[in-house]
Amino acid sequence: MNTEWRLELVTGDARPDRPASFTLRDGLTLGRGNADLLLDSTRFGGLLSRVHARFHLSPGQPPLVENLGLNRTRVGTTDLDKGARAPLAAGVELVFGVGIPNGRPLHTCAWRDEFRYRAVAPANPGTTPCTAGAAAAAAPEANLPT
Repeated sequence: MNTEWRLELVTGDARPDRPASFTLRDGLTLGRGNADLLLDSTRFGGLLSRVHARFHLSPGQPPLVENLGLNRTRVGTTDLDKGARAPLAAGVELVFGVGIPNGRPLHTCAWRDEFRYRAVAPANPGTTPCTAGAAAAAAPEANLPT
């Protein structure tokens, strides 16, 4: 059972610089340089910043993604400018390296799918197998048939 938020690659094949999926943790950064998770474009140099995005996780809350890059991050249909944050929801797509703030495309439209990921929520957000068992034991009446 999935007990952690993760991102899964939506388009293209996984590569060493574009993983098929990764688990989110508080403070995790991604980018093409000094980041925890290295993502880099083989076709469009400089698409992502050295540290392009950071994730913020708090118990009982959906994760937040913070854009740290010039070429923005898209969460669903919202483009995040540098310093902006947005919450994730299960199934929402994120695109890292959307384009520069004045709306001009960075290179061509092909870059838009290079780093497209989908958010996958835990099977029961905020619940792990251990806490689920403890909650059921603490409230046995909730498990009785009606």
